[in-house]
Amino acid sequence: MDYNLTMGGVDRADQALVCYPTTRKRQKRYYITIFRHLLDMAIWNAFILRKKQLPNIDNYDFRMDLVERIIEKFHVIAPRSAKRQKLQSDCPLRLTARHFPDLVPSTSAKKNASRKCIVCSKSKIRRETRYQCNECDVGLCVQPCFRK
Repeated sequence: MDYNLTMGGVDRADQALVCYPTTRKRQKRYYITIFRHLLDMAIWNAFILRKKQLPNIDNYDFRMDLVERIIEKFHVIAPRSAKRQKLQSDCPLRLTARHFPDLVPSTSAKKNASRKCIVCSKSKIRRETRYQCNECDVGLCVQPCFRK
Protein backbone atom coordinates (compact mmCIF):
# COMPACT_ATOMS: atom_id res chain seq x y z
CA MET A 1 0.00 0.00 0.00
CA ASP A 2 2.81 2.40 0.92
CA TYR A 3 4.57 1.66 -2.34
CA ASN A 4 1.48 2.38 -4.42
CA LEU A 5 0.82 5.63 -2.56
CA THR A 6 4.38 6.91 -3.04
CA MET A 7 4.87 5.53 -6.53
CA GLY A 8 6.47 8.14 -8.77
CA GLY A 9 6.39 9.00 -12.46
CA VAL A 10 9.19 6.59 -13.43
CA ASP A 11 7.26 3.58 -12.15
CA ARG A 12 4.09 4.67 -13.94
CA ALA A 13 6.05 5.29 -17.15
CA ASP A 14 7.58 1.80 -16.93
CA GLN A 15 4.09 0.35 -16.50
CA ALA A 16 2.81 2.27 -19.52
CA LEU A 17 5.77 1.30 -21.73
CA VAL A 18 4.91 -2.38 -21.35
CA CYS A 19 1.72 -1.88 -23.39
CA TYR A 20 3.43 -0.85 -26.66
CA PRO A 21 7.05 -2.02 -26.55
CA THR A 22 9.52 -1.36 -29.35
CA THR A 23 12.31 -3.32 -27.68
CA ARG A 24 12.83 -6.96 -28.54
CA LYS A 25 13.60 -9.82 -26.17
CA ARG A 26 16.57 -11.06 -28.17
CA GLN A 27 18.62 -8.14 -29.38
CA LYS A 28 22.20 -8.82 -30.46
CA ARG A 29 23.43 -5.26 -30.05
CA TYR A 30 22.86 -3.71 -26.64
CA TYR A 31 22.95 -0.14 -27.93
CA ILE A 32 19.90 -0.77 -30.13
CA THR A 33 17.98 -1.89 -27.04
CA ILE A 34 19.02 1.32 -25.28
CA PHE A 35 18.01 3.41 -28.29
CA ARG A 36 14.60 1.76 -28.50
CA HIS A 37 14.00 2.30 -24.79
CA LEU A 38 14.93 5.98 -25.15
CA LEU A 39 12.58 6.20 -28.14
CA ASP A 40 9.78 4.69 -26.02
CA MET A 41 10.48 7.20 -23.25
CA ALA A 42 10.44 10.12 -25.71
CA ILE A 43 7.09 8.97 -27.13
CA TRP A 44 5.68 8.55 -23.62
CA ASN A 45 6.83 12.04 -22.60
CA ALA A 46 5.30 13.52 -25.75
CA PHE A 47 2.06 11.70 -24.93
CA ILE A 48 2.02 13.18 -21.42
CA LEU A 49 2.50 16.68 -22.85
CA ARG A 50 -0.22 16.10 -25.46
CA LYS A 51 -2.60 14.76 -22.81
CA LYS A 52 -2.39 18.11 -21.00
CA GLN A 53 -3.82 19.77 -24.14
CA LEU A 54 -6.32 17.01 -25.05
CA PRO A 55 -7.33 15.18 -21.84
CA ASN A 56 -9.52 12.59 -23.61
CA ILE A 57 -6.79 11.14 -25.92
CA ASP A 58 -5.44 7.69 -25.11
CA ASN A 59 -1.96 6.26 -25.70
CA TYR A 60 -2.94 4.11 -28.71
CA ASP A 61 -4.63 6.97 -30.56
CA PHE A 62 -1.65 9.22 -29.87
CA ARG A 63 0.81 6.66 -31.24
CA MET A 64 -1.28 6.02 -34.35
CA ASP A 65 -1.55 9.77 -34.98
CA LEU A 66 2.22 10.09 -34.51
CA VAL A 67 2.92 7.31 -37.02
CA GLU A 68 0.50 8.81 -39.56
CA ARG A 69 2.15 12.24 -39.26
CA ILE A 70 5.66 10.82 -39.63
CA ILE A 71 4.66 8.86 -42.73
CA GLU A 72 2.85 11.88 -44.14
CA LYS A 73 5.88 14.13 -43.66
CA PHE A 74 8.78 11.85 -44.56
CA HIS A 75 7.33 9.33 -47.04
CA VAL A 76 9.20 9.49 -50.34
CA ILE A 77 8.39 7.33 -53.33
CA ALA A 78 11.74 6.20 -54.69
CA PRO A 79 11.92 6.08 -58.47
CA ARG A 80 12.32 2.54 -59.79
CA SER A 81 15.06 1.68 -62.18
CA ALA A 82 13.89 1.08 -65.74
CA LYS A 83 15.10 -2.55 -65.71
CA ARG A 84 13.14 -3.52 -62.57
CA GLN A 85 10.09 -1.56 -63.63
CA LYS A 86 10.12 -3.31 -67.00
CA LEU A 87 10.26 -6.69 -65.22
CA GLN A 88 7.56 -5.97 -62.64
CA SER A 89 5.05 -4.12 -64.76
CA ASP A 90 1.76 -5.83 -65.48
CA CYS A 91 1.53 -4.63 -69.04
CA PRO A 92 -0.18 -7.07 -71.41
CA LEU A 93 2.80 -6.94 -73.78
CA ARG A 94 4.96 -8.54 -71.09
CA LEU A 95 2.40 -11.28 -70.55
CA THR A 96 1.93 -12.05 -74.24
CA ALA A 97 5.45 -11.46 -75.54
CA ARG A 98 7.65 -14.39 -76.44
CA HIS A 99 10.43 -15.06 -73.96
CA PHE A 100 13.22 -17.49 -74.80
CA PRO A 101 16.38 -18.48 -72.92
CA ASP A 102 19.48 -17.16 -74.60
CA LEU A 103 23.17 -17.28 -73.68
CA VAL A 104 24.62 -14.26 -71.93
CA PRO A 105 26.86 -12.55 -74.48
CA SER A 106 30.58 -12.90 -73.80
CA THR A 107 32.67 -9.86 -73.02
CA SER A 108 36.30 -9.08 -73.64
CA ALA A 109 37.11 -9.90 -70.02
CA LYS A 110 35.07 -13.09 -69.77
CA LYS A 111 34.53 -15.64 -72.52
CA ASN A 112 31.76 -17.57 -70.70
CA ALA A 113 29.92 -14.65 -69.12
CA SER A 114 27.28 -15.25 -66.45
CA ARG A 115 24.68 -13.30 -64.51
CA LYS A 116 22.86 -13.70 -61.22
CA CYS A 117 19.52 -15.49 -61.49
CA ILE A 118 16.88 -12.99 -60.42
CA VAL A 119 14.40 -15.64 -59.20
CA CYS A 120 17.00 -17.42 -57.06
CA SER A 121 18.27 -14.13 -55.61
CA LYS A 122 14.74 -13.26 -54.44
CA SER A 123 14.80 -16.57 -52.55
CA LYS A 124 18.19 -15.52 -51.10
CA ILE A 125 20.03 -18.21 -53.05
CA ARG A 126 23.22 -17.06 -54.75
CA ARG A 127 23.26 -18.78 -58.12
CA GLU A 128 24.83 -17.64 -61.36
CA THR A 129 23.62 -18.71 -64.76
CA ARG A 130 24.82 -18.44 -68.33
CA TYR A 131 21.29 -17.87 -69.63
CA GLN A 132 19.13 -14.77 -69.77
CA CYS A 133 15.88 -13.52 -71.25
CA ASN A 134 16.71 -10.88 -73.84
CA GLU A 135 13.18 -9.46 -73.69
CA CYS A 136 13.30 -8.81 -69.93
CA ASP A 137 17.08 -8.32 -69.72
CA VAL A 138 17.48 -10.49 -66.59
CA GLY A 139 19.54 -13.57 -65.81
CA LEU A 140 17.51 -16.75 -65.26
CA CYS A 141 18.29 -20.40 -64.59
CA VAL A 142 16.92 -22.53 -67.41
CA GLN A 143 15.26 -24.98 -65.05
CA PRO A 144 12.95 -24.12 -63.12
CA CYS A 145 13.38 -20.35 -62.83
CA PHE A 146 12.74 -19.50 -66.47
CA ARG A 147 9.29 -21.12 -66.28
CA LYS A 148 8.46 -19.13 -63.15
